Amino acid sequence: MDKTMLHLNLPNFLIIGAPKSGTTSLFQYLRLHPDIFMSSLKEPNFFSLEGQSINYQGPGDQRGNRCRITNLNDYQSLFKPATHHLARGEASTVYLYSEHAAANIAQHNPDMKMIAILRNPVDLAYSAFLHMQREGREPCRTFEEALVKENMRIQNNWAPMWHLTKQGFYAEQIQRYDQYFPKHQIKVFFYEEWKNNPQGVIKSILEFLEVDDSVHLDMSKRFNENGKPKKLWLHHLLTKNNPLKRILKPFLPKRFRRNMMASITKKNLEKSHTPAMLAKTRIMLQARFHDDIKALEKRTGQNLDHWLKTH
Repeated sequence: MDKTMLHLNLPNFLIIGAPKSGTTSLFQYLRLHPDIFMSSLKEPNFFSLEGQSINYQGPGDQRGNRCRITNLNDYQSLFKPATHHLARGEASTVYLYSEHAAANIAQHNPDMKMIAILRNPVDLAYSAFLHMQREGREPCRTFEEALVKENMRIQNNWAPMWHLTKQGFYAEQIQRYDQYFPKHQIKVFFYEEWKNNPQGVIKSILEFLEVDDSVHLDMSKRFNENGKPKKLWLHHLLTKNNPLKRILKPFLPKRFRRNMMASITKKNLEKSHTPAMLAKTRIMLQARFHDDIKALEKRTGQNLDHWLKTH
């Protein structure tokens, strides 16, 4: 197949992970750049699910089953509006964890650029658990109980977000990408630098994508803010893909629509106390991740000793 046809209506960069690491904010900020097109659907998950039948079985997974894309034509349609943009991208945080995504991406576009933001895997596991609790989907009362049930949930085909610790072995996951892509096509950042120096990270990403890095992007808004929804049905209506959103989309300007959704979502959240993780649980998980963290240090040249310290 002609290489130009191979890339037709496909992205040339991806945000591949990790979940709960600020990728929603990155997705929203990048779409403000005039030379960057981001797909209207976040988390299409195409490269991890191409040709598969989706039937995740966890509580509430059915909503996600309906908005994932497994067909190439449907996936290409996400990028048809990208006419003049130098960079075309999407964000599916499951790609880093997926066993199939790296090979599928390489098959469709061997020149793909990829961005990953990595968070302390212990904190990622706990954040994912709390996220499911806030969504009203987590049947376990404690993090420790959910950890015990993780393997059973994986065997019963619950969606990847339920794989609390499995999704945190980053060195192992990046190694899959290193088999298919040169390292200069994979840009790795860490959650701490994204949190503490977002402007610096954005500038580095714009340089990586070879677009104008002098463009000012409004990064004052925060996305995916933590908090307990006052009305769960409204939270799902605002944050999940649904028919009402598709009906309203042609009638509301994009910027107005985003601002309105963000404002209502924020007002619907009430601050909730987040209990600290049990010290013994943190120590247990740090031991579990220790070797992978050390391998990640070698891969990235980054000192990650702070990920292994008790708070």
